[in-house]
Amino acid sequence: MATLIYAGAMYTNAVVFVGVAAFLLRAWTHRREDTEYLIASMMTITLAGYAYAVAVAFHASIIPSVSPRSWLPVDVATLSGILSSACLIHFVVRYARLPCETLVIRTSYAAATGYLILLGAGGWWTSPPGVHGTARVFDLEVNTFFFEVTPLASSFYAALGLVLVATVVVLGRLYLSGRTESKGAFIGSILLLLSGVNEMAMAMGWQKSISLVPLGYSAFIYGVILTLVTRYAQRSVALEVRTAELASRSRELETSYMQLQETERALVKSAQLADVGRLSHVIAERIQAPLAIVKSTLVQLKTVNTQQANLPVDKLKIIDTEAGQLAELVNRLLCYTRSTTAKLTPIDLQELLAPCVMRSGAITGVDATLQCEGSWPSIHGDAHLLRQLFDDLIANAIRSLAGEGKITIRVRATHENDVDATAITIADNGLGMTEEDMGKAMTPFYSTHSDHHGLGLPISQRTVEAHGGSLTLES
Repeated sequence: MATLIYAGAMYTNAVVFVGVAAFLLRAWTHRREDTEYLIASMMTITLAGYAYAVAVAFHASIIPSVSPRSWLPVDVATLSGILSSACLIHFVVRYARLPCETLVIRTSYAAATGYLILLGAGGWWTSPPGVHGTARVFDLEVNTFFFEVTPLASSFYAALGLVLVATVVVLGRLYLSGRTESKGAFIGSILLLLSGVNEMAMAMGWQKSISLVPLGYSAFIYGVILTLVTRYAQRSVALEVRTAELASRSRELETSYMQLQETERALVKSAQLADVGRLSHVIAERIQAPLAIVKSTLVQLKTVNTQQANLPVDKLKIIDTEAGQLAELVNRLLCYTRSTTAKLTPIDLQELLAPCVMRSGAITGVDATLQCEGSWPSIHGDAHLLRQLFDDLIANAIRSLAGEGKITIRVRATHENDVDATAITIADNGLGMTEEDMGKAMTPFYSTHSDHHGLGLPISQRTVEAHGGSLTLES
């Protein structure tokens, strides 16, 4: 009964090996670069033949009339064992990526070919080749055949022992070196070594037992599958991490590229503005002298009796107005092209702002108020530059009112970036600005008003920066 149970277990093992081989072969078709799947599939196929032959042998061992020497399954099991040993060497050497990989693989298959020739020539078994007998396994009596091998054939079992020991050593070193996915194959190789020792003892006639190699190889194959699946999972995780890193690097490169483009546009714009500044300076200087002559002539003409000189008074006023606007533009151009340097002195901010608010409040339809949160802060600045700054900003606010409205100047002490500072807000309830106008507001010569030169905000920005501050717009 025990013999039939063991034979049934071997039949089952053979079927399972066929299924495992198909699984490994399919895995190889999806990842052809991992040849370990193909090698493990070949080894599993040979083991299926080995397990089937052993099962047939145990099944027939209960029939005493069967001659073991004329019995084909014995040779089939031996043939499968030789081929599976060569595949085992191939798998371990390939998986471990040993430097002498090609030499070891060729030598193992050459040796396997020699042993197959020896088996086919009838030089594997002694005469008489085998006898019926019984063996006890776990206190169960099992019918089996006992065979004795020739000295040449016994060298195979000695070499197999060395191979199994080397397999345990190689896989153990891989596991201890940090390749944790090899743990399954390492444990399986230990169990395979133990079954191999039993097989060698049987072949040498040292003990009467049954073949445990199919069970040992089962443990090893399952360990190999666990190892390959674990490696695949680790590579998948590493690939996901690498993909995430590459995506992050891609976003960083994209951001850097956009910043580079922005910097390039800024440099081009800066170079263009520098050219405009130099041109403006030349034009302003060339116009300044003739303009001074025109203004001086107008003053002289005003002192003359225009009635006697028959001069058109209204046209003189037009010339005077246009000359004044031209003079203001020249002054602005010169102010914009010169470097802005603030001469810092203590300033009473309330005393500086009050006249600016008073002048704007005097305009019909404009309600201007000055507010301060808490006590008035003390500041250091250039009074002349700051007065011009607030006049220009308040003038911009008045233009946005389109006739009437409210302007509020708020002053408050603040603390930013570990530095005490003063925030001054000039707000109005006028028409506001579009996003396009907001983006171009600091560009020299850009203005939404046809009668304005567009240098007020660029000059204001320079003045604020000369005082270590920043100018921002909101709408």
